[in-house]
Amino acid sequence: AHAISATAFALLTYLARAQTAMAKPIVHWIQSRRNFVQGWCSSYDSFFALKSVVEYAIRHGDSIQQYNVRVNVS
Repeated sequence: AHAISATAFALLTYLARAQTAMAKPIVHWIQSRRNFVQGWCSSYDSFFALKSVVEYAIRHGDSIQQYNVRVNVS
């Protein structure tokens, strides 16, 4: 569980320092750790995972070719 938030913090650090060489593999790893309902194991992990992935998308949005968005309201 702590691996998600720790990795998200690492991604935010790389992005803040403009060291983007490792950013893409980290984003892929974070995305691969989603559970069966497309979230992460805790609210804490979900918050920081989304924060880091959104920050990556903001900085590299012009190079992303495809976005998939799913919203579930219950």
